[in-house]
Amino acid sequence: MEPVLISIIIPTYNRADLLPETLDSVLNQSYETWECIIVDDGSSDHTPEIADQYTQKDARFKFFQRPADRKTGGNGARNFGFLKSNGKYIKWLDSDDLIAKDLLQKETQLLSQENPDLIVSSWMYFDSANTHFPERNRLVKAAPKNGIDLLNKMGELGEFTPPPSYLLKREIVYLTGLWNENLRNNQDGEFSFRFLNYCTSIKYTDTIGTIVRKDSTEKAMQKQISGNMEARLKSWQCIESMIEARENPQQLAAYIEGHQSILYHELKNTGNWKLILKFRGFFRKNIKSERSRKAKAKFLYYQFKNFFS
Repeated sequence: MEPVLISIIIPTYNRADLLPETLDSVLNQSYETWECIIVDDGSSDHTPEIADQYTQKDARFKFFQRPADRKTGGNGARNFGFLKSNGKYIKWLDSDDLIAKDLLQKETQLLSQENPDLIVSSWMYFDSANTHFPERNRLVKAAPKNGIDLLNKMGELGEFTPPPSYLLKREIVYLTGLWNENLRNNQDGEFSFRFLNYCTSIKYTDTIGTIVRKDSTEKAMQKQISGNMEARLKSWQCIESMIEARENPQQLAAYIEGHQSILYHELKNTGNWKLILKFRGFFRKNIKSERSRKAKAKFLYYQFKNFFS
């Protein structure tokens, strides 16, 4: 079997301090038949110069600026990168994350046995202090055979898989469509939902393939305060509408209800009743089943307040 070309697509923006580590994790792959498409989203630091250094070091790296006619943001850069790629399989990698040295080798070994739509690997978090957190492998251990089963298992376990842990067949992207450039939060969840609907065969690797850089607690709080939680909920509304449009929406009940519960309790625990009420259509089952008197009192208070505002 001839080696399969893997396209690794990396959007980047002002990552001069972190991009070299990410690109080194690609360069050090034991599997050699890959191309790495780096797309800059308009950086104001030295990110372009660093990307250029890697294209000079190894011709498998290719660097582009996002064209002005594409929307700003990571999704526009990812989509442009896909259009510039040639691989039979695609790996989406963020410019601050890492992939394990033998990941592509182990993934392509599975490709030589069969022709799956998707390969999934375990992953873990790490931080700037190089602390490595526990392996996230519950989905890999469960090993659902197709995309619908994998989505439902995500809902049951309250888990997700970051994009670099996927190796996706190019043909599935054509069926799915590209990343939604209008989304600014949970775009990976929305894109994964769409392509998993088309994956009828999935294989799993027994390795930690992706090391995801963990945001600090301060950054996570800033994201929530800045309104990204609302954008995240809008993306889930979009996912729910796609599920409701299916011939058999109950087929994905475990997936959507599991994540509704996670989001509801996250908002409830932080006292964000305004957003719960703003998205009460999305949280209708959670609100209906609420047993806490305190929570019910909060609902009434904010409903009364909204009525007279």
